Amino acid sequence: MAFFIKITSFFCFAFFMQFAAFAQAQKNYWEVSYARGSIIEHRKLIEFLYKDYPKLYTLGWHRTAANDSLSWQERYNYPDQGIVLQYGDFNNEHIGNTLAANYTTTFYLRHRNAQHQYTLQLGFGAVYNTHPLNFDHDVSNIVMSTHVLYSQYVRLAYTVPFLTGKLGFSAGLGFTHYSNGAIKKPNLGLNTVLLTLALRYQQQGKPEPYFRHKHRPDLDTVFTKIHGYVNAGFGYHESMPHIGRKPVFNLSVNLSKRFNYGNGMQGGVAFYNSQSFKEYALYQAVSGTEQTDIKPKDHKQISVFAGYEMFFDKISFTSKLGYYVYRPLKAKTAVYTVIGFKRYFNNYKSALSIDLKVHNFEADHFSLNYHHQIF
Repeated sequence: MAFFIKITSFFCFAFFMQFAAFAQAQKNYWEVSYARGSIIEHRKLIEFLYKDYPKLYTLGWHRTAANDSLSWQERYNYPDQGIVLQYGDFNNEHIGNTLAANYTTTFYLRHRNAQHQYTLQLGFGAVYNTHPLNFDHDVSNIVMSTHVLYSQYVRLAYTVPFLTGKLGFSAGLGFTHYSNGAIKKPNLGLNTVLLTLALRYQQQGKPEPYFRHKHRPDLDTVFTKIHGYVNAGFGYHESMPHIGRKPVFNLSVNLSKRFNYGNGMQGGVAFYNSQSFKEYALYQAVSGTEQTDIKPKDHKQISVFAGYEMFFDKISFTSKLGYYVYRPLKAKTAVYTVIGFKRYFNNYKSALSIDLKVHNFEADHFSLNYHHQIF
């Protein structure tokens, strides 16, 4: 757990330093918001936790794209990037309060120069919960079993960037998801849907109009070759309560085809070896019997998968859909999904990624992965 906290902290620090370096050269703005909504009862087990409407208070610092940008930002309509702090009050003594820090990207869905906008803000980061599940004192909070969790945030809003002078306004619908990625069970996760109101203040005032640059061949390159990658990763998770956190390893090979500057597809074969599933297979074999020579089921898994990759220069968002062709231990569903963020190096020949594997909307594990191009 401590390792993943350090990794998350490193990424947040790296983003903060990047923003600080550009703060003087590029325009930025502050945004404060208030949101109120409801916990999503995605399981009947958590129905008793709903007592009152949760509230979310947000403070964000956002950096606007440079007006002379010739990078991926122009292709995605000059999105904003920022760091957002969120304080959540769930009005529930069993859940407690939360403090989250998210890295966000805000996409403008109309022409970037339009006065009235529709914006989509996506965020990910870490959240601290004041009252997690405690088997010794209070077992009520079955949605969050650790103090530190991963945070995902989405907001769709109607936005007026400059309502009057340097002040702007937005109103919309938000969604938050908190989960520890199955590092400790139970891990049902906490989902909330919220109505949001926000005010923004931009010290430098309204920027110059954004414009499209002349055609550049390097921005429209079609990548015709199919490349092969070998990938290795590891993480930690707990398959069932009290088994304890155990490592999980994965190895895969895939073919990748990039169709243009922003989109690509991939498909391949993956192998998973979870030491927590190994313990679960042993428990399943000996539970209810006094025999000691029973052979547990093989805990290893082999799957085929296909996926989509969306590129933002050397950073990409990945999503995969997989199906197990070998899994003697049927601890999870046969179909799974993987979502993650990847950072390329060495002229796209190497990459690091953080991925979340999910079965039927339930997190299986987070993993840190290394990818290397073999042809």
